[in-house]
Amino acid sequence: MNCYTIKQAVKGLLFACVLSSFWPIALAQQATVHKSTRQGTYKGYVNSTDSIAQENTLDNVVCTGSRTMRLMKNEPIPIRLIKAKEIEILAPQNFMDLLQYVLPGVEFTKHGSQDRLKMQGFDASSLLFLIDGERISSGMGSDIDFNRINPDDIERIEVLRGASSALYGSNAIGGVINIITRQAKVPLRVGISSMIDNRLDLKETLSIGVKKKFLTSQTSVQYIKDNGYVTQENGSNREINVSGNRIWDISEKLTIAPSQKLQFTLSGRANLRRQLWDPKINYLYHSYDGIAGMRWQFDEKQGIDLSYHYNNYARDSIFPEAPEEANAPVFRQQMHHARAQYNYDFDDIQHLNLGGEYTFDQVASSRLHTTNDGKPKHIQSGVIYAQGILSVFDKVTLSYGGRLDLHSGFGTHYTSRASAMYNPSQQVALRLTYAQGYRAPSMQELYMYFDHMGMFMIHGNEELKPEQSHMISLSTEYKAKETGLMVNTFFNSVNNRIQPLARVTKDERSELLYSNIDGTSRIYGIEIQGQQALPWGLRLRGSYSYTYDWHQVKDKEEHVGLRTTTRPHSALLSLDYNKYFSNDYSLSAFFTLRWMSGFTSSEFDSKDLLTSVTTPGYTTTRMGVEQKILGYLRLNLSIDNLFDYRPKVINTNVLPTPGRTYSATLRLQF
Repeated sequence: MNCYTIKQAVKGLLFACVLSSFWPIALAQQATVHKSTRQGTYKGYVNSTDSIAQENTLDNVVCTGSRTMRLMKNEPIPIRLIKAKEIEILAPQNFMDLLQYVLPGVEFTKHGSQDRLKMQGFDASSLLFLIDGERISSGMGSDIDFNRINPDDIERIEVLRGASSALYGSNAIGGVINIITRQAKVPLRVGISSMIDNRLDLKETLSIGVKKKFLTSQTSVQYIKDNGYVTQENGSNREINVSGNRIWDISEKLTIAPSQKLQFTLSGRANLRRQLWDPKINYLYHSYDGIAGMRWQFDEKQGIDLSYHYNNYARDSIFPEAPEEANAPVFRQQMHHARAQYNYDFDDIQHLNLGGEYTFDQVASSRLHTTNDGKPKHIQSGVIYAQGILSVFDKVTLSYGGRLDLHSGFGTHYTSRASAMYNPSQQVALRLTYAQGYRAPSMQELYMYFDHMGMFMIHGNEELKPEQSHMISLSTEYKAKETGLMVNTFFNSVNNRIQPLARVTKDERSELLYSNIDGTSRIYGIEIQGQQALPWGLRLRGSYSYTYDWHQVKDKEEHVGLRTTTRPHSALLSLDYNKYFSNDYSLSAFFTLRWMSGFTSSEFDSKDLLTSVTTPGYTTTRMGVEQKILGYLRLNLSIDNLFDYRPKVINTNVLPTPGRTYSATLRLQF
């Protein structure tokens, strides 16, 4: 990364922070915590000095279901919480490593320069990714650039399955993943970490947290050197080159609380990534975010949240062998997102949320159909929503939410969500959820026009209809001091499901055309998660996921087949060890096994006829040990892909791997 790009990163961050200072509105994700009364926030959430039961600490608090801080046990919407301890001990090299080893049914694959995500039948276009409650833009396409997410800056992750909350938008049919970043909790804390692996990949991180009276600041700077690798298909000479990256990530989150009832949040993020595609061409991704937020608590029961988010995200082609040539723009995106939400708390369980959002999303790219006047494409959308939770009896809680989406291209559409929770005892919770989902096509799906290196064309389709879904889920959760068990079954029917379908044109050219699948696609399955505390500081965690996601296809000779890109079975098994010896020394260790099943799918060949293609299953493992020494130094030694798995076949449904990888991470925290 040269000096010019470093200057760009600093410039972009300063620009984002200055911009946000003109918008004293927004999103305060972390409520101020008090011992006896809410004092402008929410009762029951304590800091580390409070002697209240462990179940009421921040470790068991979520905010994604209602955008306000709530005890997870009181939420009728099922939420999966990934805590900081799970993240730290894994020492993930990137966000993709992290998500695959903590959530069943999640798989990343590689397609060209993009990393693609599948989660229980849904790709990134049907999942909503948030950072501190704010949407991550996706550029011109449907895939998220996960390299923009710094795993070392994550406090916790909250996962909602399906469109179960009315507070989230049109692309949340498959679920919501909200990444909550760290916030300073002590007057001054400085953290430094350095990771190196046997491929000489590097990850250097500096974080500074300051908390002084009414001001809290959390700053993070990270540099990643990823050298890439070449992987070869087992038993053949076929290989794929996975490009390396050079990444700078800078973030600042500033919270100002002039009184106990009023908080302002100003955040800025800059991410610069140079993808080393090949000697002749590299790709430069640059993303800048400015976010401003305000939370004003009128009294003990009611308050308002306001937020504004600006994102500028772009990709350029650069030419290392011809430095005199100017960068060639691939796409430019600008997003403006404003939100207002009113919250009324009747008590610790019952509450009401009312809100509205506005989004302006604009993309300029030569890979999109251009209009006659050459202007960029843009989409405007608005929404009005309401959601309430009501405690009917001592053991029954009901929730209902409604959402009216207004889209510049597809008009208005209303969807409903309803949930019920029954607590027969303090340890057991039964949750039943029904949710209607609605997803308008992305700009890539509508307007794409791209010649993929002369091999085939990718076409958008302006005749696409929005996806509409109906989801029913039933979950049972048991939580005791030493044991936890959750079983969730789900059924999701999707009308007008959007997928790229292969076809051969009259001039014998292959192309992918975004199309609505005829009829109703049915996605259903079961997810089981459990954990058990064992003697000697051991804890066993396990999860299993089954997903049925097949749809019928027919070729030009009327042959019928079943097609899927989803692995039906997946499982995670993890054994953790934690032993506290003294204030100066503690020891942690883990072993995690991840299994993904194979599948056989009907695909179209070069003659537009159906053929069967088998994608094998695989197993990967990760293990590590971490020592905490002198209270401020941590040394983590990890082995990823312990049994040296290599893909038996290479295709777009398989994530290539460099084989077994050894890494060491040293953390200092003062």
